[in-house]
Amino acid sequence: MRPDIPALTGLRFFAAFAIVIHHLGGFTYGIRGGSLQQFVAQNGVLGMTLFFVLSGFIIHYNYFDVIRDKGRQGVYEFLVARFSRLYPLFIGFVIFDATILITKAFMRGQLADVKKILSVFPAFLFGIQSWFYSLIGNQTITYALANANITWSISTEFLLYLVYLAVGLAVGKWGSSKMLGGLIVVAILAHSGILMMINRLYPKAVEQFAVLIWGPMAGSGNSPSYQFIHWISFLAPYLRFFEFLTGCMIAQIYITRRDVPVSRMESVLLSGAILVAGIFILCSWLPLEFQPSVFRRLFTFFDYRAVTPLLIFALVRNDGAVKRFLSTRWLVKLGDASYSIYLLHILFATKILFGLRYDDSITNLCLMLLHAAALSGIILGVSMLVFRYIELPAKKWLRRQLLPVHKA
Repeated sequence: MRPDIPALTGLRFFAAFAIVIHHLGGFTYGIRGGSLQQFVAQNGVLGMTLFFVLSGFIIHYNYFDVIRDKGRQGVYEFLVARFSRLYPLFIGFVIFDATILITKAFMRGQLADVKKILSVFPAFLFGIQSWFYSLIGNQTITYALANANITWSISTEFLLYLVYLAVGLAVGKWGSSKMLGGLIVVAILAHSGILMMINRLYPKAVEQFAVLIWGPMAGSGNSPSYQFIHWISFLAPYLRFFEFLTGCMIAQIYITRRDVPVSRMESVLLSGAILVAGIFILCSWLPLEFQPSVFRRLFTFFDYRAVTPLLIFALVRNDGAVKRFLSTRWLVKLGDASYSIYLLHILFATKILFGLRYDDSITNLCLMLLHAAALSGIILGVSMLVFRYIELPAKKWLRRQLLPVHKA
């Protein structure tokens, strides 16, 4: 196992916290204008893109040598490591949510809802709910529960792990950094081009296909949660593969160049890349009327898919101030707990947040920020306790059971 890169652990916290900000967007519903709404909406997209590119980088960086050198035993160790890392908290969260929903449905005499929950539970149990598009009543299977709907990304991640076993060794043998760089550009362009065709060029054709197969609930006239286009564009693993693969390839470039000293010119270029990525992200948070037209055209096509791998590679390769900041002790601790933060924050967002509304007076805006900060503090505190006393012990216990010899 290669040495850890603490800056990526710190960055993982910001990916999780971007999702927290997105789901705290209910605070902004009563506020006129689009500034805050744009900010919270784009954080959701940014957080998930970071999540999948980071995942590809970390998986390839940590497990490529293990799988290559140990063969079947390496594959087994990889699967045990990922299963013990994700599944305990995942299945605990799913069972907790399903139990609450079934209990409420029984108390209300809604036996049809009980049947629906039980019918989708196997898909959640095996973590495959995002792998296929299917409607249960007037909902997709991915959103058939309540709080546990957020586990779609974990389901997507499970399939990407299996795909990695097929492509991981190939990534390590694809040749020079220049070739990998070219393949990264191809992957970004392919992903962006497919999404452009689905969402902007031919959405009616895609919608007609979905309605023909699954019925009118799959069309755009319903909530995005039910739409086929939303599922294939955002939830399904098949297009997320491009982000994951991009992360794998930048990890291989980093591995290849890790022992090569960073020249002064390269350091300047890497610092510039971090600056460009930062400006790009900041522009995406601006209200649409304040975004430069050139940026708007670039963002419409690429979204965060181009700047995210650029940012990650520049961070790991260049020992600058941003890398040192992300490597600070508390950010690394929060990054370690990022999985707990990602899963648990939705409980607070749904139970505490959605009875609260703020208008756009100065007093209410200040109160909203204080409330959001307090709720964020509670989420972080509870998540760190869950990580320390539930997630981490469960992971270690599973590894001890499943690996004959486990090296901590």
